[in-house]
Amino acid sequence: MSDPPPAGTPGFDPPTSVADDDGHPPDADAASSPRPDRIGRYIVLAELGSGGMGVVYRAWDPALERTVALKVLSAGRFAGKRQLARFASEARAIARLDDPALVSIHDLGVIDGCPYFTMELVEGPTLAALLDAQGPLAPDRAARLAARIARGLDHAHRQGVVHRDVKPANVLVDVDGEPRLIDFGIARLLEASDALTRTGAVLGTPDYMAPEQAAGRTEAVGPATDVYGVGALIYAATTRRAPHPVSPARPLTGAGALPRDLRAICLRALAFAPADRYRSAAALADELDRF
Repeated sequence: MSDPPPAGTPGFDPPTSVADDDGHPPDADAASSPRPDRIGRYIVLAELGSGGMGVVYRAWDPALERTVALKVLSAGRFAGKRQLARFASEARAIARLDDPALVSIHDLGVIDGCPYFTMELVEGPTLAALLDAQGPLAPDRAARLAARIARGLDHAHRQGVVHRDVKPANVLVDVDGEPRLIDFGIARLLEASDALTRTGAVLGTPDYMAPEQAAGRTEAVGPATDVYGVGALIYAATTRRAPHPVSPARPLTGAGALPRDLRAICLRALAFAPADRYRSAAALADELDRF
């Protein structure tokens, strides 16, 4: 077997909070635990990003001789039951999916009490970083990117998965310029009860939330919520503005600069009522392809 690439910033830090989400304080020595340069068989090379629940690393898998994206719970073995359940739900959601616009999962398990899973590593910036560096996308490029994401979401919906957090920071643009939707951390499995979401709880990114999501109406969150997310993606990619808040009495500002047909598509996807949006992510993708 070949030697792994040289390691960069290794390991992950245990939590430093005083209690987990089940109210149990972590061990006193948690914060002082050493930062390992391995997680199980994986050699950690660098940190790629972190969120409220997990940390993602670039890691080398010596068994299969490939570089992967390795996601572990930020709280490690001190995670509470709700954190563990949501992390497992994310892995199950990704494992159902097989579409070029979505990341695929390689491996999952528990190492020293810490849950993890590995995914294919996509080289490239997030759409958010790309917009910051290069400015708004041309309308036709934004439409092509959004259409690809919409088709990936349609595949996810047919597998019973709703993403619920479509935004520029959750879209990677690979070396070929193709978009890849990431971070299914708050994805919902449609056939399951939404027991991981407390009644009235709001999950997602406020500026990109559909109205039903922002209102905490979890029973109304479904594929139409992701259709709204694609509309928000088009708007952000072409104006560098987030669409929220949108209401029937407050139309989008700045959308008038878009070509008429793309503006119409965007506004329909961003309709306040889910029933007024495209009937499916595939129908939205079709409209974008025609544009």
